[in-house]
Amino acid sequence: MKKTIIAIILLLFTIATVSAGVPGGSSPGYIAQVVMNGSTLLFADHSDDTVDGNWVQLSGGDPVRLPDPLSFTYRGVNHSEFRSESLDLAMVLNLGMYEGNYYKEIIYPYSTHPVYTNVTGKNEVSLDFKGASGFAGQGVRVYLVKADLVSVLDMLADLRAANADDFEGLFLRNFEESDYERYPETLDVNGDLHLDLGPKDSGDYGIVVLLDSPDDLAILSATAFKVLPYGMTVDTSIDEQSTSSYDLDVNVDLDGPDTSYNYTAVLIEASNYKAELEIESNGTRTGTNLSINGRELMGDLDLPAEFSSETDLLDFIGINTEDVSNLNSFAVDVFGENTQFLKKDGHGNSTNFNSYLENVETPKDYILFTGVWKSGEGLVAFDQKEVTVDKKEDEEEEKPSSGGGSSSGGGGGGGGGGGGSPEPASNVR
Repeated sequence: MKKTIIAIILLLFTIATVSAGVPGGSSPGYIAQVVMNGSTLLFADHSDDTVDGNWVQLSGGDPVRLPDPLSFTYRGVNHSEFRSESLDLAMVLNLGMYEGNYYKEIIYPYSTHPVYTNVTGKNEVSLDFKGASGFAGQGVRVYLVKADLVSVLDMLADLRAANADDFEGLFLRNFEESDYERYPETLDVNGDLHLDLGPKDSGDYGIVVLLDSPDDLAILSATAFKVLPYGMTVDTSIDEQSTSSYDLDVNVDLDGPDTSYNYTAVLIEASNYKAELEIESNGTRTGTNLSINGRELMGDLDLPAEFSSETDLLDFIGINTEDVSNLNSFAVDVFGENTQFLKKDGHGNSTNFNSYLENVETPKDYILFTGVWKSGEGLVAFDQKEVTVDKKEDEEEEKPSSGGGSSSGGGGGGGGGGGGSPEPASNVR
């Protein structure tokens, strides 16, 4: 899911930074206008308003708590162009000025985003588009595209190589008709739309809402989601070792075949759980930098000629996924020094992680992410839960219970299917 979203961002800003700037102005109500060989593509502006901010909100599946804030900031030029023998490309951004740069900040207004699992009751997908009132009553085409990271990156490479004459050709070159579904709809008097997409098989999906116009192609909104093949259960327990040190045990049971998997767990302090994406650009590829929470992801949007089915976003941005210490350093850079990354490879559909926490000022809230990966398939199961570390109550202060002794460092509740709803683990608090 996050891979596809970031790839879409890269698609937009690779277009924006193929060369140096040119003057111009975008259409009113749209944040960007791209013209390729006479074919025009518009991107509707977005705000942090959940009523008419032009967002697609998904429902169904299991809600996953998102970083707070989840924001995207752009600083740089507002126009660029590229011309070659076969490609004439220009882009104009409709931005305000701040400290001498064209500037735009977008804060995602929703606190959760669903992850789906390919089991009955967990794979039903619905969407609500909350459009600006100016789009009221207009016809739209909603595209549901089954697309992985490689498909989006291939579109980038084709764009750079001028392998398509227009935007429709760029899309058709990279997707078969069986890869997408099209829904012709009409927005209501508020510019809104509700659509039930039904149950979906495992895979990565993108949703694009297009204005139904015979002239310019206008994207009103887009989002992405993932349907995982397997559910999983994650239980946690905490054992106090000293005044400020604790052992966190994580037990994972996968509802999948007994075969080889890679298991990962990331523990983040809840107060550090934020994602502030920033792009700075002077209008050239080498002058364009992408970062998250101040940690540079890539300093050059130059792309290889082709991608394999094993392409991983972290590898793509220069993070060695085979090196646990490298992954842990990356996680610490992004989410703070108390972040921990754990990884286990092996055969079987269950495993256990142990994390040692020291210098903990209780009570302390954490967010635990657990993922299961399979070679050739990528992420196959996911869970997120909130864990609270707190001191045990003294036995003499505990109230007697007719049902027996009280819990000491009890286990956290099991995570539902593909990323159960964030719930605090019941850890002696």
